[in-house]
Amino acid sequence: MTINARNTLFYIKNRISTAPGTRLVRRVATDKEHQGMKDRKLARELILIVIVKVIAIAALWWAVVRDTNTTVTPQAMEARISQGAQPTSQGHPHDQ
Repeated sequence: MTINARNTLFYIKNRISTAPGTRLVRRVATDKEHQGMKDRKLARELILIVIVKVIAIAALWWAVVRDTNTTVTPQAMEARISQGAQPTSQGHPHDQ
């Protein structure tokens, strides 16, 4: 077979296999398309990570913070302000 005959057969085969209603020939993705696929995959992964983090933060808030009620009365504020800048100690003084 000559080179022209091979090229002609290859051309005919590709035209037939890509005709409407037939299976498409698998083609190799170019570098630009491959980079686009990687970018979309990265974007999906980042979105998934953000969603998981938001769910985790919401669950922690629901479990720990939501039942915390802090009420401030005017008398408590007056007592706190009248103390001034005195440090308050909580727990046991370990360094003293």
